[in-house]
Amino acid sequence: MKVASCHPERPLYCKEKCKHCYEIEYYLEHRKPLIAKLYDVSKEKQCARCKEIKALTEFSHRKKNCKPIPYCKSCRTILHKEEMKNDPSIYRRVQWPSKIKKAYGITPADYYRMLAEQNGCCNLCGSDNPNSRGYKHLKDAMFCIDHSHSTKKVRGLLCTGCNRAIGLIKDNPQTAINMAEYLNKEY
Repeated sequence: MKVASCHPERPLYCKEKCKHCYEIEYYLEHRKPLIAKLYDVSKEKQCARCKEIKALTEFSHRKKNCKPIPYCKSCRTILHKEEMKNDPSIYRRVQWPSKIKKAYGITPADYYRMLAEQNGCCNLCGSDNPNSRGYKHLKDAMFCIDHSHSTKKVRGLLCTGCNRAIGLIKDNPQTAINMAEYLNKEY
């Protein structure tokens, strides 16, 4: 067994280092240089759930003060899945409003107002099914919030298919015109 140069009692992982030291080095170089400046990431912390002592790289960090969250990433994933299983409405009630406010600057009231203005249909194809691709795992699908990537303004609500189509042509109106002309040709 090859041993690490940093800790001879540990097995070699990558670049002559043990897994712990390699992850810290990678973390410092690539992942979170700001957090690395604020405090020493070579320290370890005990997870409040599994009680294992892990490197700080195994913990997510708060955005405001960059301090580690009490649960390791794997325990947070388990807790999130349990939370979703125990309360399936949590996404629609808590996470979705926060997500659309942060990403698009609109509230759920704005979303439902836009949907009413569009008569509950896709703004492009007129489908009343937001999940035009038929994903079975999305039982409570919602229309996609379409926005301009250059101005960041919301344009309307689209079904999944139309939203993907606009994304695939990179919001280029000339490409859309060319596609329409192509589809209208007689073959």
